[in-house]
Amino acid sequence: MRILKLKSLFWQLALPVIAIGCLVIAVLSYIVPTQLKQNIIDNAVHDAEKTVLQFKTIRAYYTNNIIKTVIKGQDIRPAIDHRNNNNAVPLPATMIHDLSQLLEEKGILLNLYSKYPFPNRGDRQLDDFQQRAWEYLTRNPDQTYSEEQIVGDKPILRVAVADKMVSDACVNCHNSRADTPKNDWRLNDVRGVLEVSTDITQQINAGKDANILILLTIV
Repeated sequence: MRILKLKSLFWQLALPVIAIGCLVIAVLSYIVPTQLKQNIIDNAVHDAEKTVLQFKTIRAYYTNNIIKTVIKGQDIRPAIDHRNNNNAVPLPATMIHDLSQLLEEKGILLNLYSKYPFPNRGDRQLDDFQQRAWEYLTRNPDQTYSEEQIVGDKPILRVAVADKMVSDACVNCHNSRADTPKNDWRLNDVRGVLEVSTDITQQINAGKDANILILLTIV
C-alpha cells in the first residue's frame, strides 16, 4: 500500500513538471527559429545597406573628382556608351551598372533602376518588388525596403535603398542632357533605387541547425 502511495505521489509531482516542460519546448520551438530567422534577415539587410553606402561613396567621389574635371576639359566627355571610345568616360550611374555586372560574376547582385530610365534602358520593366520599392522609397527616401522571396528553390533577400540627387553636379547633368527623360530634377529628389539581392540559404540552414541544437539541449 505504501509503495502505491509513493507511486501516486510521484506521478502527481512528475506530471505537472512534464506538462510544463512540454509546453516550454513547444513555445521555444516556435520562438527560437522565428527569432533566429529575424536575426538573419536583420544582418543581411544591414550588410546590404553597407554595400549600397559603399557604392554611393565611390560614386560621389567619382562625380566630384573625375566628372567635374572631365566636364571642364575639351577632349574627354562623360557618356553612357563609353566603351570603344577613347574620348569618353562612364557617367556615374553607368559606372554603377558596369560594376554590378562585374560583381554579379562573384555572386553579388546589385541593381540600379528608376521609373525614369534613359532611352538606352527604356525597354526595361520594373518587376513587382521594384514597383513596390519605388513607391515606398519615394515616400520614405531615408528608409530601407526589403522582402524575402523564393527564387528557384533559394531564399533571396532583396533590399532596396533610395538613390537621391545628392549634388548640384548630378542635378545639372540630368536636367541638361538632350536625352533626359525628366528635366526638372531638384536636390535630394529620388532619382532611382539601388537594390542588393542576397542568397541567405546558408544562413537559414545554419539557423535551423542552431535551433535543433538548442531544442535538444533543453530536452
